[in-house]
Amino acid sequence: AIVRGRARRQRLRDLDPREIPVPGHRLHDERPLSCELAGIVEPDQRAARAAVGVGAVHGGLVSRRGRSSSAAMTGRPPAPPLDETIERCLPVVQRLHRRIRDGVLAACRTTASDELAAVAGNEGGDTVYAVDRVGEALLLEELGREAEALGGVVLVAEGLAEGALPLPLGSDAEAARYRVIVDPIDGTRGLMYQKRSAWVLTGVAPNCGQFTSLSDIVLAVQTEIPLVKQYLVDELSAVRGGGVVAERHDVVSGRVVPMVLRPSSAET
Repeated sequence: AIVRGRARRQRLRDLDPREIPVPGHRLHDERPLSCELAGIVEPDQRAARAAVGVGAVHGGLVSRRGRSSSAAMTGRPPAPPLDETIERCLPVVQRLHRRIRDGVLAACRTTASDELAAVAGNEGGDTVYAVDRVGEALLLEELGREAEALGGVVLVAEGLAEGALPLPLGSDAEAARYRVIVDPIDGTRGLMYQKRSAWVLTGVAPNCGQFTSLSDIVLAVQTEIPLVKQYLVDELSAVRGGGVVAERHDVVSGRVVPMVLRPSSAET
């Protein structure tokens, strides 16, 4: 299918546009050209997806079958049971999120917006602001303290050398039990000028080394970092196959109530 699709595209490129016959019924057809191209592109895409399914590697994409066999060949231990991951990691991630939330909120209360908005660096093409440094410091401090009890963690986050950091510091990344991807402040600009909330985002996956991907995440948590004038914040967690738990926290009284999430009914 890939070869046939390429051959059709080559024939189209070789034709002079003035020589391409146009059927009479198409003279009044207003369908976009993309409808015609679909007949050429879709076979290629289907064939490529089939190739990936049998273990092809292309442009950094590794099929799940290829990843599983490679993991088995390295002799790494199997992924931790899901129940164990939830029991050990969920409380740690929730504590981490609340620590970042409270620390960043305290900084917003005591520091002028212009100071929080000061540029602290430029990493990976992304501007880093002073308020980002607050979240990053709390992330490393809190997760670094918990990592050993979790069996070792590879932290993936912006601003880290090579994008990943084994914790505890100095530990072997291959021996770590989990990979944890964190954005300590998603929505920096709106928060530092007190226009809208930001979020702490975390995903936890078994550590499959270089083969670990977003599709391996089994636990995800997001926690709202509120505006200074706001006292109610939302916290959500999701477990693979276990649905979502949503709670609303009162940061003044400490009261927590469950939430029911509903999809938007907007049509646009």
